[in-house]
Amino acid sequence: ALSQDRPGTSIRGRKIALLAGDGVDAKQLKIAKDVLASHDAVVEVIAARAGTITDSDGKAQKVNRAAPNAPSVVYDAAIVLGGKSAEALAKSGLAIHFINEAFRHGKPIAALGTAAKVFAACSVGKNSEQEGVIVGDGKSTIEAFVTALKQHRFPRRIVDHVPS
Repeated sequence: ALSQDRPGTSIRGRKIALLAGDGVDAKQLKIAKDVLASHDAVVEVIAARAGTITDSDGKAQKVNRAAPNAPSVVYDAAIVLGGKSAEALAKSGLAIHFINEAFRHGKPIAALGTAAKVFAACSVGKNSEQEGVIVGDGKSTIEAFVTALKQHRFPRRIVDHVPS
């Protein structure tokens, strides 16, 4: 039952970090939250500072944890959301470290839409074809991410070049 070679049947209780900032794509944020909640995952929005961020529709979105207080090791997986916030995340040392560390630990990671820029800024950029690394847009990408989450970890990734 502890084998990581056999996918699980559920992601119930898995803790997922959504990396975002001001200008985050509102539609992506809603889809990610809705799909993951429908699978009983625990979802937290991580941003540069605590409080709220403003999404692409101009609405305030609650930040669950500020990036300095949210290390990747306490999450089972991460999704980087697109929109204008992706540009800032691609320049953020905390975001880059978060994704590099999650990748190195074999956790599922995803980049939605323009968030592929963040992966390009990380050591992951050269390895986006490896298992458990999902790049795309929309609900189908989140569903692929859920499938990866059922696998839990990807211990066979090539990580020698990835700092963490």
